[in-house]
Formats: sequence, C-alpha cells, structure tokens
Amino acid sequence: MEFSFKNIKSRFISLLALTMLFTTACGTKEAEQAEQVESQNYETVTIEQLVKTPDNFLEKSIALNGICSHVCSHGGRRMFLEDDAGNTIRIEPAGNIEKFDVAFVDNSISIKGILKEKRIDEEVLKEMEEKEKAEHQHESEEKHCENDAAGSSNFEKRIATLRQKIEERKAKEGKAYVSDYFVAADSCITNAPAK
Repeated sequence: MEFSFKNIKSRFISLLALTMLFTTACGTKEAEQAEQVESQNYETVTIEQLVKTPDNFLEKSIALNGICSHVCSHGGRRMFLEDDAGNTIRIEPAGNIEKFDVAFVDNSISIKGILKEKRIDEEVLKEMEEKEKAEHQHESEEKHCENDAAGSSNFEKRIATLRQKIEERKAKEGKAYVSDYFVAADSCITNAPAK
C-alpha cells in the first residue's frame, strides 16, 4: 500500500465532502421541521369564544392571549389564563413544553395549541373515588389533621357537584358526561407584565 501526499489529500477531501453533505442534510431537516411548526395555521380566538362555544374549536390549532391567573406550584403542569371579563381556560403543557413557570402569574401570555376535551362520566368519578380512597387507606396509619378532613370533605363535595351536573346534562341534552376543556399548549410566550 502506497502512502503519498496525493492519496492522503484525496481521502481528506472525500471525508470533508461527506461530512459537509451529512451536516447540510441534517441542518435542512431541522430547518424544515421548524418551518412546519411556524407555518402551521393557528386560528386566533378569544378565551370568551372558547368558554361559550368550545365545540367549534375542539381539536383545532388555536392561538389565544390572556392574563395568567394561576400556575400550579406542584410541577407547573397547569396554568389558567383569564380575560378582562373573568372568563378562564386551563392550559396544559404539550410538545416541547414540560411545565409552566410560576413567574408567569399576572403576566400577559400568548398561547398556541390544540383545544382538547376530557369527558367526565360516572366511570371517571368512580375511578377518582377509588384513587382518593386508596390514598387515604395508605395514610390511615398516620394521624390525620383537620386539613385532611377538610380536604376529604371538599373532594366529596366536588364529586357530588359533578354527579349533579352529569344528571342535569343527561336530562337536558341526553349526554351522560360533563366536558372539561383545556388547551394543550405547544407554544407559550410571556408578553409584557399585565397592568
């Protein structure tokens, strides 16, 4: 095998060309993916529209603005946006968003995402009750404080209220569930602080 400057030079050039080809191809793919996200059509809606006519926007890509009224402190997995009239919609992280920052509270927020529906029926309520019961059985060896009893009472009231709403909707619309609407956000931008 002969080693010459010419062989080394041609191999180096070939290797460099291959490297450039792969780098360019990967860069193009990433740019195309970013371009797809940017070019996705989002219908601009208000929180009031989502609250009053959610079925019109269900499973559609939407963009909305509002004031962040709350971010759940346990993990930041929920955020609530509010408009000037007091209408509120829950926002949950999706896509590349893992959680929301509690610093968002009282700031103007722009969201892009998809409106989702979670149906709560009798089966879901029973699962919630079983989960709550299991959690309390696990804690039964520990001494419960007054807050635990109050929390349990609030849970029971929430379940009773949901059952009542399910019955009312069933009687009125023939649907044996209540709908819980939220936006699965794939984009979240903090604007200037609200005044």
